[in-house]
Amino acid sequence: HKDIPIDYSDNGLNAGGIAQTSGGKHGVCGDAYAGVREHETGGIYGLFPTLGAKAIGACYTPGQTIDITIQVTANHMGHFTFGLCKLNGKHDKETEECFQVLAQPNGQEQWPVPSGNQDFTMKYTLPQGVTCDGDSHCVIRWVYEGGNNPGVGPLGQEWFWNCADVYISNTCGVIPSPSSVPTPSSYAPVPSSSSVSPVPSSAAPVPTSYAPSPSSWTPSPSSAVPVPSSYAPLPSSNTPSPSTDATCGTCNNCHYPGNNACFVGWSEGQCKQNPSYKWCGQPAGANKCGKCNNCYFADADACFVGWSAAQCAQVPQYQWCGDNTVFPTSSPNTPSASPSANPTVAPTSVVPSYTPTSPPSSTPAPSYSPSSVAPAPGKPGLMNILPKALFQQLFPNALPIYQYDHFVAMAAQYPTFANSGNVDEDKREVAAFLGQISLESGDLQYVEEINKATYCQASAEYPCAAGKQYFGRGPIQLSWNFNYGDFGKAAGKDLIANPELVASDPDLVWWSALWFWNTDKWNGNIHKVVGKPGGFAKTTFIINGGLECGVNPPNRESEKVRIASYT
Repeated sequence: HKDIPIDYSDNGLNAGGIAQTSGGKHGVCGDAYAGVREHETGGIYGLFPTLGAKAIGACYTPGQTIDITIQVTANHMGHFTFGLCKLNGKHDKETEECFQVLAQPNGQEQWPVPSGNQDFTMKYTLPQGVTCDGDSHCVIRWVYEGGNNPGVGPLGQEWFWNCADVYISNTCGVIPSPSSVPTPSSYAPVPSSSSVSPVPSSAAPVPTSYAPSPSSWTPSPSSAVPVPSSYAPLPSSNTPSPSTDATCGTCNNCHYPGNNACFVGWSEGQCKQNPSYKWCGQPAGANKCGKCNNCYFADADACFVGWSAAQCAQVPQYQWCGDNTVFPTSSPNTPSASPSANPTVAPTSVVPSYTPTSPPSSTPAPSYSPSSVAPAPGKPGLMNILPKALFQQLFPNALPIYQYDHFVAMAAQYPTFANSGNVDEDKREVAAFLGQISLESGDLQYVEEINKATYCQASAEYPCAAGKQYFGRGPIQLSWNFNYGDFGKAAGKDLIANPELVASDPDLVWWSALWFWNTDKWNGNIHKVVGKPGGFAKTTFIINGGLECGVNPPNRESEKVRIASYT
């Protein structure tokens, strides 16, 4: 429906990842437990309370056996299960207890996931005697328990969820043939809103547990993940030649013999972090340019088009694939560029997350110079393009710390920000700034990164303070100790010792984003390029290019969200 926004995050509803779900907490439809429940009834994607039947995705008959198609873009093995929750009133909300497990026509509840990345279609049978239409509707929920982390229990696997609003009525489609699957006796829809007050979507959710009933969650021996006879990943132009080692089978990347899994897209270094895995790809040093004819980052299969050979040579992990692939010699005095963050042992799906800026590979950030100090205040152009009323309309749920007046005051420290004299370029800069911070901060509903980590790189100039973490904070998610150090010098604050100020001071919170936007970095200055052709893409490259730019970046979906916010 035209009033329901396109959901670019539906392939990454993992409730914040293993770091969050290992404690047993998650949103019932895959949102982070402590975050905004965008995908539950009443959220920005669950608009049944306001749109009614217009928000319904499908209509089925009671007892009907339905086809469900799941597109897998990052295979984690494991299995799928599906559940059904009936909501009697328009404003009723899903609960973990409401969902009752569905079964396939053969009686099995779990659907083991085969290898490969493709569309998988399975059949599940709806219960007899359950109807929901009009002001009542049903929610079908998909639950994916991964199985590619060996040697750990369910809490050590990655989980995914997704929900769909449907009607079940005798007026939908055709009457199905009698089903062999009995109606679950335990099916218990939630009370209607006439007897129970609706729970506000912003209220603290009831903790759910990862100790579900054996009938719906616990894998049984008969439904264990099958061991495929061979693994044949989808061919690509960048696929390395298979290893001649017989133990690799058909795997040409990182092989796990335990379940004959092949982790396509891993680097050799990432694979060797786990002694149980075996590298079956090309040997180190082999040419891996694929179709890239510029600067190539093999770990992410990313090609940085438009780079110079000298710029590419600044990063040891990057390979120059232009000019007959002659790799230039790096100068010892050249500051290091910024590759993507170090890989983890277990691959994760592409998740549009609030991603911090990436660290340098080995050399600390350039030393402070007087040019990094905020310039003297000047006439702001921001208020002419973004009046307060429009700001509040764009960000109706912004946290209290994100005050418009403080934003304008901090922008005044950069006289040419949205004030170049070219109205078109100025509007583009404001739109680009808002588009980027919308993705990074969840439409200003977050001031701290969800998946917190230390983000400390060894640095003689900015040694990390004991017990302090330099995870993403503020609207642009300022990250890493060297960025906190440089910004602290510009702002006259010791942010190495007090990084939390960026998330608690109403001036610093905006200043951090504007400083990053207007300051020269190793890979460019956002303010200087944003108004040029392709400027918005360049802003993403400067903020998070290692993960979102190139031929086949790991976080390609995040850029779609940035573009949607920009436009």
